[in-house]
Amino acid sequence: MFKKIGIENITKGSNATGVEIILLPDGGYEINVVSLRRNKSDVLSETKSFGIKDFNALSKIIDNKQPVVLVINGKGIIHKKVTVSENDSLSIILNNVLPNADLSGFYIQQSGLNVAQQYVSVVRTSVIDELLDGLKSVGITSIVYCCLGPFVINNVLSLIDRKNI
Repeated sequence: MFKKIGIENITKGSNATGVEIILLPDGGYEINVVSLRRNKSDVLSETKSFGIKDFNALSKIIDNKQPVVLVINGKGIIHKKVTVSENDSLSIILNNVLPNADLSGFYIQQSGLNVAQQYVSVVRTSVIDELLDGLKSVGITSIVYCCLGPFVINNVLSLIDRKNI
């Protein structure tokens, strides 16, 4: 779905923006944004906005020169803990979550727990493609990473100073 850049490359720059899109039961969405700036060894919050209802308002908040990490939560995303083996194809993994589902109609994200188990997040391609088209239509094109649900935390845990928790 996206070029594999990874969180570690985002931390090399001095600024980044996190955008959370929450899919609502009525078909709408709510957007939360935080822009961060690194100053030596400190990370400072520059901008926080919550409850944004449309992409036009979002485009006025985001600096499109900064990398954007997109997190999508809410209705229509299925998260399931499944048992996997090393040779399982994406089609087999999808069918562990949604039996008889066609792989071409879904995006899949895998978050490993251990060698034999993973959390698998599944969402229809039409849902994500519609969101991405909406973001692109207002000039938000600097998305470098996308995550379904809460599993983005796995990528940032190593960056958090445990003494500050």
